Amino acid sequence: MRTRTSVLLLTSLLLLAACSPAVSAAPTPNISAIKTLVAQTVVAEFTLTAAVIPPTAQPPTAAPTLSISATPTTSGSVTPIGTLLGCTDDANYDLATLDVNTPDNSEMTLSQTFIKTWRIKNTGTCPWRTGYSVVYGYGDSKMSGVAQPLISEVQAGQEVEVSVEFKAPATPGTYQSFWRMSSPNGGPFGKFFSVKIIVK
Repeated sequence: MRTRTSVLLLTSLLLLAACSPAVSAAPTPNISAIKTLVAQTVVAEFTLTAAVIPPTAQPPTAAPTLSISATPTTSGSVTPIGTLLGCTDDANYDLATLDVNTPDNSEMTLSQTFIKTWRIKNTGTCPWRTGYSVVYGYGDSKMSGVAQPLISEVQAGQEVEVSVEFKAPATPGTYQSFWRMSSPNGGPFGKFFSVKIIVK
């Protein structure tokens, strides 16, 4: 009886297996189609980004032209004189000869007046003419500094002594004030030079 049951069970299984629907194998993915879809997605993202961000201005392709008018303008902008003359302003110095007098850490009394002189060099290509001067840059105090005018024209490559008259502060302490050259229309230029005093 056992054999009969086993045969019947085995036959039933074979019939069920033969009648069941066939399982289809998973399709092989088309790699080229996937790559194409990825590329199309990236292009679409770039297109959306470009639509949101405004384009940047392109640099001019032609060289700008300079026109000088004899009629004064009232636009409020000032063109540096060196630009109009085709030269540049610059100033530098040799540390060994910079301080003509009043070396750093000189002692001063309260409210004492003094003149500080520096030796600097015109390292630009513009001559320093009337209107060029020493101007205050920054520091602990301007110390009521008043720049002395240039006595003569300073050509490119020449050294000159420039001076500022100071008044020491009325409070004891150490003070340092930084100055530099300035052109009449182009503003400050060159390397800073300083005066440093101790007020007692």
